[in-house]
Amino acid sequence: ADSKTQQTETRVKSAPKSLFSTVVKQSKQPSVSLLSSTPHKKEGPNHVDFIPSNCVVLHNFVNKLLAVNHIAIRQSISKMLDNPVITFLNKFEHDKNEPKLIIQFAKSSSASTLLTKWDSSIEKCDIRRPLKPAPRSDDGICFGVPKNISDTDLLEYVKASFPSCEKVIKFLDKNQLTTGTVKLIFKESDHLHNAIEKGIYIQDLCLILRVERARAPKPRPLQCYQCWGYGHTAAKCKSDKICRQCSSKITSENDHKSCGNKKCCNCGSLDHNATSHSDCPMYKKIMQKLTEKILENLRYDCHPMELQ
Repeated sequence: ADSKTQQTETRVKSAPKSLFSTVVKQSKQPSVSLLSSTPHKKEGPNHVDFIPSNCVVLHNFVNKLLAVNHIAIRQSISKMLDNPVITFLNKFEHDKNEPKLIIQFAKSSSASTLLTKWDSSIEKCDIRRPLKPAPRSDDGICFGVPKNISDTDLLEYVKASFPSCEKVIKFLDKNQLTTGTVKLIFKESDHLHNAIEKGIYIQDLCLILRVERARAPKPRPLQCYQCWGYGHTAAKCKSDKICRQCSSKITSENDHKSCGNKKCCNCGSLDHNATSHSDCPMYKKIMQKLTEKILENLRYDCHPMELQ
């Protein structure tokens, strides 16, 4: 046994170093930084510069296991492109139920050609460009503001600690009355960051107000209250008025007031009505398209930590 171990040790020692170096290189995944749209400087031998124009994103996989099968993806790409050079291919996901693949080519022409030749019905997934990063908002939302404080006084309180605050805007309710929520507009993002950490101190009232960064409102598709379809309002609807519960035509005012049947007029399902958005596949599809349209040229949908 001792002689066998000595033989194996001598074989390992005598093995060429290039063998071990190739194994290490294959096992390491290249890291990508996606914080800006411009190419980054190389950091180490395995770093890959992220170039948005050279990238495509594969999503909406019919079979989620396909997102892990990189060999099959490469084979599909090689059928459409002549000698494609892929510098990066990896999976990322914000939602575990919806994996995505990001692929970067050495040339932007390869990505453009693949977008035109890709057939979603054959490849069992969709393709698109990556979404671009959004500039961070320098607006803050302040909560719990006393309603008797005027805009001028509140601006002075804020400027006492954060001079870059330009304007305060009070939110109104349905009755056009002031609420305890105020929007703060800053010139410098550092002041907003400090306001989020420390809050805004109102000396006369010995009160500290909580501040958060303003977020973009969630998109919501238009839905008609006459035909319950999407993309238009009831004022411009030329269709007949139907019941939102069973999708049948309404002939009188008291018709279908206590309707117990269910049928969605958008997807035809008998499990929900026209306003059950969480159950309707048509609503989810329209919502996804609307979200991608709003976010287009605004933000990358993948984080660098998810690609390393």
